Amino acid sequence: MPRQSGKGLLWLRFLVNLAIAVFLFVIFLQFNQFEGRIERLTDAVSGLGKEVARLRNKIEAGPPASSRPREEEKKTREAASVSEPGNFLTPDPFVLVPPEADRNGEITYNLVSPPKGFNVLTENSADVSEIYEYVTDSLARRHWENPDRWAPALAERIEISDDYKVYTIRLRPGVKWHRPAVDWSDPKCEWLKGDHFVTAEDVKFAFDLIMNPQVEAASLRNYYQDVESVEVVDELTVVFRWKKKVYHSLTFTVGFVPVPKFLYAFDENGKPFPPETLGREFNTHWYNDRPIGCGAFEFAGYETGVSLKLKRNEEYYGEKPALRAITFLFVRDPNQRLLKLKSGELDYGPLTPSQYRTEILGGRPDSPLKDGRIKHLFYRRLGYVYIGWNLQRVPFREKKVRQAMTYAFNRKGILENVLMGLGTIVTGNFFIDNYAYNHKLKPRPFDLGRAAALLDEAGWKDKDGDGVREKVIGGEKRDFTFDLLVWGSSETFKTVAGIYKEDLKKIGVHMNVQPLDWAIMQKRMEDSDFDAYTGAWALAWDSDPYQIWHSSQADIPKSSNRIGFRNAEADRIIEKARVTFDIKKRAKLFHRFHEIIYEEQPYTFFYCPKVVLAYWNYVRHLKVRPFRLQVNLKSVWVAPH
Repeated sequence: MPRQSGKGLLWLRFLVNLAIAVFLFVIFLQFNQFEGRIERLTDAVSGLGKEVARLRNKIEAGPPASSRPREEEKKTREAASVSEPGNFLTPDPFVLVPPEADRNGEITYNLVSPPKGFNVLTENSADVSEIYEYVTDSLARRHWENPDRWAPALAERIEISDDYKVYTIRLRPGVKWHRPAVDWSDPKCEWLKGDHFVTAEDVKFAFDLIMNPQVEAASLRNYYQDVESVEVVDELTVVFRWKKKVYHSLTFTVGFVPVPKFLYAFDENGKPFPPETLGREFNTHWYNDRPIGCGAFEFAGYETGVSLKLKRNEEYYGEKPALRAITFLFVRDPNQRLLKLKSGELDYGPLTPSQYRTEILGGRPDSPLKDGRIKHLFYRRLGYVYIGWNLQRVPFREKKVRQAMTYAFNRKGILENVLMGLGTIVTGNFFIDNYAYNHKLKPRPFDLGRAAALLDEAGWKDKDGDGVREKVIGGEKRDFTFDLLVWGSSETFKTVAGIYKEDLKKIGVHMNVQPLDWAIMQKRMEDSDFDAYTGAWALAWDSDPYQIWHSSQADIPKSSNRIGFRNAEADRIIEKARVTFDIKKRAKLFHRFHEIIYEEQPYTFFYCPKVVLAYWNYVRHLKVRPFRLQVNLKSVWVAPH
């Protein structure tokens, strides 16, 4: 028995030791596996860190040109929202920025003269309008290639009553106004800090300013005189109610531009303006020397009289443009503009007719305009050039005199020989390709004999033989001598005026040519302080002659009817056209209106320009639209060069 128990004890020890060994082996294996897991986990964390860093760099560099899934998802969601029943707005199929576009380019081009100011309502020059095309947005925008349709912008939904009298507008939430360009280190700017969003109050605020007689916005006010009310329903909903069904209500409601109330309702210290003086304070607002809005580009800097820079708004609610910055250089001299274009200081710009002749039709083979480095395209500008006669001054009160001035203007010869055929002679105030233009009316020919006969009939004769016609008016002898204001930076128009002067001299009319800086000339025109001037109108897609031609506008300060045109039949036609929606009936009305203008000759209509636009070959996706702004840089991108 004792031997057996000793052997049993040894056997038991063996089993215990074996179990311990197995246990330790298992622990060892598990530890190795755990260690491997730790290593794999460490590698995974390290890889995640690298991926985070990569994504951070990717975000900072901006979305790649070829892959923007979130932008596409956003577009898809917006398209679904827009397509809901009852929404007047429709998605625009135009591809604003193609997938291959580089998104880091900048572009520089030319504006002729620095604006007097940047107030979006009181400054109505073409240059300021162009700047605000980039700086701010309207409630909706026309489709790029089909301007009869409207796409969402600040509004995501617009419902219109069947009689076009009630417009219910739902704004897009979360749209920010640009951050004001002020000295943020100055404690008095504290009240401006924080995000400010576009709301229905901003729409109402802009409308109230336009209708405020203190505000210098006569050119806009006339379009809204038939609005009954603008009602703020809630933070993002506003309703326009018109008194009657008028054709222009669509464009001027859907295309309405809000104004930031958080800024313009206050003085520089954040104190609200009293309601009774708000209009006057707005005209001279402390922020008028800088533009502000909620658009794709925001103010980045202004060197007075030299340049204005805009930068891409990285918080823009819509699809961001490819360009990260736009610089406007103010270059009056077209020769300097050409030099800057050829040197690359300007990336694109128009050529004058003489430059087209020398650089495109002629020119050195190694010129960038000839060897393909600078390309060019043509398009017909939506507008016309003219000479405006002050109908409130002798001798242009008389219709026969104005007709004579047109016969004495060698439009065809000047267009062919000075302007290199870059345009088409026009006879009236509508765009030549628009249904409103009456093509039955042919241009009066250059005929000095006919011009002289009309002046004789009007009583203007050279009785004293001094070579200048005269007429006794109110017991006083008046010589036929007048001043023609010409934009001084345009060598072309100074040449045109010189030719006209010599032809008028042949029939006893003495014309003084007065070249003026644009700002001075603009003020003289606004104040009707002229005998005659050379001018140009850029036209809207929809025709409404009221602003320029209705008698009610003739005596309003700074109105567009600066020549003082008054005609009862023309007024009736304008008013009837405003409530006529049928295109055939509108065409008939406007053709008759054209006949009245043709007979009265308040302007000597010259031509519709054909623009030669030159651009460096790295400027891509440059598209010409059929409406203003015809060349819009929101679609452009710049290839690395």
